[in-house]
Amino acid sequence: MVAENNSHRKKYLFKTEILIEADTNGRALEKLLNLLNSAQVTDYEITEGIHLGETIEQVLKQTVSKRDAVKRHSNAVDLTGGTISVNKNNSAANRGPFALVLQEFEVLKQQNALIRLSVVKSRGTKLSLPCRILNVDEQGGNMSVYHVDEKQVYMFKINEIEDYTVNK
Repeated sequence: MVAENNSHRKKYLFKTEILIEADTNGRALEKLLNLLNSAQVTDYEITEGIHLGETIEQVLKQTVSKRDAVKRHSNAVDLTGGTISVNKNNSAANRGPFALVLQEFEVLKQQNALIRLSVVKSRGTKLSLPCRILNVDEQGGNMSVYHVDEKQVYMFKINEIEDYTVNK
């Protein structure tokens, strides 16, 4: 009898705007997700209103500004003491907040340096992996690495990378 009722059911899509009061955007989002994660809601998509990670973006912009002031009109020095010239027409300041970090990753890639990457994936999953950088996609904001222990290739968004250390 239940099968008969389900066969006559149709799915309906509603576009809504929901206002939730809370102390922070994160707490409001948590309340919304608790409401939406019920058995009666089949699927949902949140297209606007998530303001998480703004503090990280501000800190990265400040870090980039400080590094840019120090490195302005100079060459980037790699870890072995050599220099890698920076094209002044394509300076890191013109390419966005992750440009200097991407430039450092590019240097490490050229050196085939072994690094330990600390990554925070979605839902707070933390990874720490020894790896070598294979590719840095500046436009896409991605980086592919070779995990030296597992012998696998992983791809991460630059904003997922929490920290890295160079193994000597």
